[in-house]
Amino acid sequence: MSITITGGITISGGGFTATSGGAPAVTPTFEYLVVAGGGGGGSGATSTNNGGGGGAGGLLTDTASISGGGAISITVGAGGTLDNIGSNSSITGTSITSIISIGGG
Repeated sequence: MSITITGGITISGGGFTATSGGAPAVTPTFEYLVVAGGGGGGSGATSTNNGGGGGAGGLLTDTASISGGGAISITVGAGGTLDNIGSNSSITGTSITSIISIGGG
């Protein structure tokens, strides 16, 4: 038996032959979990007043599909430093709808 996939699909063997004129249409999907960086804690107004903790980074989870080809970029957001917000995390590209999780405050 032989199986050939080169721009089309051919399966043959044992007196059986099936041929397709082109590759089957497939829309790949994937599950994602995107977590942004958390915010940095506050410094406090004076040496006797401690600052509060930073807020959590955003969280997104779902299923998405990829259409066509093209590169996909994944950015992992860093946590915020003292008195600063966390960075956004994202999945972007020409073949998917952008997925952006916002950094914590």
